[in-house]
Amino acid sequence: MTGIPAFKLLSNGPWLVGAGEVEEALNRYEISAPTLRFELEADQLWCDWIGWLRETAGGGGFSVE
Repeated sequence: MTGIPAFKLLSNGPWLVGAGEVEEALNRYEISAPTLRFELEADQLWCDWIGWLRETAGGGGFSVE
């Protein structure tokens, strides 16, 4: 499995999403097809999510509660 396990985002946890999981998710996104990224980045909410993930990767991850 690569990235953030879906179960951590589909429930109220409590879960810790580690920096490694966030980095894996971001790396996977970075290598995705440019057409997919272009489509996703048309949505400001998606851009905010990616930006927030980038911030949390440097801070050790985040918790889901």
